[in-house]
Amino acid sequence: MAERKILYIIASVCILSGVLCFGTAFYVYRNSSINNDVQNNKAESVYQSENQEQIEEVTENTDDNTVKTENVDNTEDHLQMVIADNTITESTKMVYQYYYKNEGVMEESEEVPPYFLLGFDFNDMLEYYPDWQIVSFSSKEVVMRKIVEEKNEESFIVTQKDGYIAVYYEDKDEGRTLYEITETPISTLTHEEQVRINDGIIVKSEYELAKILAEYNS
Repeated sequence: MAERKILYIIASVCILSGVLCFGTAFYVYRNSSINNDVQNNKAESVYQSENQEQIEEVTENTDDNTVKTENVDNTEDHLQMVIADNTITESTKMVYQYYYKNEGVMEESEEVPPYFLLGFDFNDMLEYYPDWQIVSFSSKEVVMRKIVEEKNEESFIVTQKDGYIAVYYEDKDEGRTLYEITETPISTLTHEEQVRINDGIIVKSEYELAKILAEYNS
């Protein structure tokens, strides 16, 4: 009889232990499932929020058909749609920014667009100026930025001499000296371009100078 009671007690303990183990396992599994659902919902909310912010970055300033290109991701299709009707015209203001990285200095100049840029759209500008950042682009204003490691006090001035397009070399020590006279008479240019040439076009590198002269000589 005593042995039978002991067997009953052992069996009861085993059954109770099994129930407790099953209950504990079910509780842990249920909490884990709930936590995963919460985390997934949070991740989805964050993704939707970030995606919405990216869309808002592109659609920002579209009242005047302006395209901002800084910090824009995954918006190529929308960007193409926004910039489709934007091209450079004679009334477009061209803003050139030179950021000197080592000094932390930004220099900025405003010009009218040269004749060879008229009709250019955003993609044309990206292709023509691969080493520049197009900060913003619209038919009203184009802002371009070039990052330079250190400030160079030397520059070129594209102007005219004796009726021909000429280039002067300028630095702060020696001043301005004649660098080159081209065979292109300014009389072949439009009135607006003649005004730009007479005022003098400041160029910061030989590469940019070569591109400008190539366009005027074409």
